[in-house]
Order: sequence, then structure tokens, then C-alpha cells
Amino acid sequence: MENDGTRMGRILVLYFSRDGHTKTMAELVAEGAGSVPMTELRLKTVAQAAAEDLIWCDGIAAGSPTHMGTIPWEMKQWWDVTAQPLWPKVDGKIGCAFTSSGGLAGGAN
Repeated sequence: MENDGTRMGRILVLYFSRDGHTKTMAELVAEGAGSVPMTELRLKTVAQAAAEDLIWCDGIAAGSPTHMGTIPWEMKQWWDVTAQPLWPKVDGKIGCAFTSSGGLAGGAN
């Protein structure tokens, strides 16, 4: 992200949460990112986020629970349907990913 000091950096915190654990993590990631001076933030679930959010941001923090050793279909579908047509504009924007897992089929073992 190039920032000449006249414009804020823009971060999209994109997440899917089934039981609320990943939502809590996303809120904490957003709080941390939002504490950086000159940073503008959007915190959105995959149900709320649109293609425009990808074009708007300079960086993405993506989070979801681990399901069956991978991401849940809701997150995968968002990337396959919403992000895929915009990939040349998104490539290089993913700054970090976070996950929560536990219980059967979590994939953490």
C-alpha cells in the first residue's frame, strides 16, 4: 500500500462466522487496524461485502472458521463468485488471514 500522507490506507476486514468466535476475532483485527493513524476500515461479513469493497480497499484481512480442514463453503463461494472476476484488481491485496477451529471436523489436529 503506497500512502503519500494525503490519503488514508483502506482495510477491508472480511469474515464469515457461524458461532460468533470468528466474528469476535474479526472485531479485534478491525480494532487493531483501525488504531493505525490514517487508516479507514470496513468490517463486513461475506453476506454484506460486495465487489465494490474489493476495489475500494488497499489491503484485506480475511477470516473464517476452519471447517473440514479448509474454509467453509460460504467464504469459498464469496471468493469464487464475487472476487474471481476482479482478481487482477485484488491480487496482492490480501494482507493476512485468521481462523478459529475446534471440535469435530475442525481440521486443527
